[in-house]
Amino acid sequence: NLARTLRELVSWYDTAAGTVVRLVVDRWDFRNIRTVLRGHYARVAPEDIRAALVPAGRLGDELLSELAGQSGVRPAVELMMAWGVPNRAAARTVAEGLTEFESTADLRALEEALDRASAPHRHRALAHAEPEVERVLRAEIDRTNLLSALRLQRARASGEEGDAVLVADRFLDGGSVPEPILGSLARAADHAAATAILDQAPVPAAFRPPLQRWTTSTDIVALGEELDEAVIRAATAMFVTADPLGAGIPLAYLWAKENEVANLRTIGAAVAAGAPPELIVEELVILS
Repeated sequence: NLARTLRELVSWYDTAAGTVVRLVVDRWDFRNIRTVLRGHYARVAPEDIRAALVPAGRLGDELLSELAGQSGVRPAVELMMAWGVPNRAAARTVAEGLTEFESTADLRALEEALDRASAPHRHRALAHAEPEVERVLRAEIDRTNLLSALRLQRARASGEEGDAVLVADRFLDGGSVPEPILGSLARAADHAAATAILDQAPVPAAFRPPLQRWTTSTDIVALGEELDEAVIRAATAMFVTADPLGAGIPLAYLWAKENEVANLRTIGAAVAAGAPPELIVEELVILS
């Protein structure tokens, strides 16, 4: 239903707004490829990988099914190269990460390559976006970068990452928090130093309360969920604030629809697990 709805949404627009809507919906191609690679890495059965895919972008059911049906990570990436998906440049970038992946058995090498491969896509969306939409897209990038920096800081502080790690390779460009600040955050010696850097960083205003709570809890998973919610609320606020003839209204609908599906999945899984209703409600993002 989500895939069908988003494909229909794209078909309604043939103006400049439609370009941005198309670019945002096409992010599902990169999400689906990430899901396929993670599935093969975890040796998940092909039918279970297929069940987790949302063919809302340009990659259809048949092509995604073929990728999911490969015998492992390398065959899937080689098929991406052969077919040039999601595009030839992106496929080459992901293929370049195979060597590091196979030498370290760390899927992060391929996931970071996939992030780099999506850079031109992000740049095009930002270049065509109206101010309200641009703020939301940059907030999404900030969310990813801040979490990456904090995870890297924690790993380096605990000795899991060496000083030789190329910190800049971990961040997506296009956010409002500059790379030097993200790098300083990732290299912070301890939690107090990281907190001091965050206090001065130009983060979106909606991120301040979750980041302040993180300084006490140090729970990065909870922080990620709160930042996700902040982005969703900023995106759906475009129903009111965006140009009625621009991309903001359809994109507000896109985020609202994706959030609705996420809520329904959460409810279904929690009910099946026997969770009490009051705990289920706490896990939902309920938009007013």
